[in-house]
Amino acid sequence: MSRPHQLSILASSLTVTLLVIAACTQQPTKVTSESVPPVSESTQNETTSQSTDTPPVAQANQSAKNTYRVQVYYPKNGSIEPVWRETNSQGLAKFAIAQLVEGPAENEKQNGLTQAIALQGKSNCGEDFAIAIEEKVAKLKFCREVVVEDNAPINKAIEATLKQFPTVDKVAILDREGKCLGTEDSSCLEQIQPPNKLTLTGLGGVEIGMTITEASQKTGIEFVNESSGGEEGGCFYYKAAKEPQDVYYMVTEGKIARIEVNTKNITTLSGAKVGDTEERIKALYPGKIEEEGHEYVPGGKYLIFVPEDASNQNYRVLFETNEKGIVTQMRSGKLPEVTWIEGCV
Repeated sequence: MSRPHQLSILASSLTVTLLVIAACTQQPTKVTSESVPPVSESTQNETTSQSTDTPPVAQANQSAKNTYRVQVYYPKNGSIEPVWRETNSQGLAKFAIAQLVEGPAENEKQNGLTQAIALQGKSNCGEDFAIAIEEKVAKLKFCREVVVEDNAPINKAIEATLKQFPTVDKVAILDREGKCLGTEDSSCLEQIQPPNKLTLTGLGGVEIGMTITEASQKTGIEFVNESSGGEEGGCFYYKAAKEPQDVYYMVTEGKIARIEVNTKNITTLSGAKVGDTEERIKALYPGKIEEEGHEYVPGGKYLIFVPEDASNQNYRVLFETNEKGIVTQMRSGKLPEVTWIEGCV
């Protein structure tokens, strides 16, 4: 055998040996929070709450793939203290509140943690509670009767548990009747309601289901009656005497049923407005827009935002477009009025 050929064989043998050694000594990749893909709980509901639920401290458990750790705050000696919980669910905010309702474990109780809240009676929404997160606002509504332990800082526990998520800056906590927990009014909703934002259930301080008198008392807006053509059937239109302009409020059965916006100065919580393109609307609400052909504008459409949250299934946000795919009007409200093509007629 020639010497060059012998050298070639020797070099190949050394290469294989080095590769085997490297494979045997290589350390496994460490899983860190930076290596965890973003997690989101899509509840984009156009309520007083854009809802991604990405945890700030979500960590992958190295013994179980896609396991996340979140903190739950329980009362302790008049204050609150966090403990860790693990889940495979991507709905981390909902999971955290469910753990808060369940209460601390026995060993945690021995360390002084106590039950913050208990629920009793039947649910009026099919679950213990409903939660919607949007525009960094979380709206938590308990659907069963809330029993609060004496002096338990329940609001602080709930707020701390939800505000650990970077998508939550403000929290509103409601009882099964829709009133702020521990009060007889809805003042907490006023504190979180974005100004001049059209939602599934209202605009500013005006809420679907209010009477015009109630809306005026709450917001200070002077409303004036507009001809609707449906007065004999009990359907009326109102607008603000001053601001906001180009906004109309439909009233049926004595209460506000839908709000129509014809100005570019008002947006939805997700930023949609009159003048936007069909493509932008669909991008703002991916997978949540149903479309129908416009009744009177050839090539125009009705783009309908359908919420996922069970508590808002009777509400819609609807965008009308022209033949060029440009939004000419948007409106929100309850079914069926929000879908009435002819308005009150």
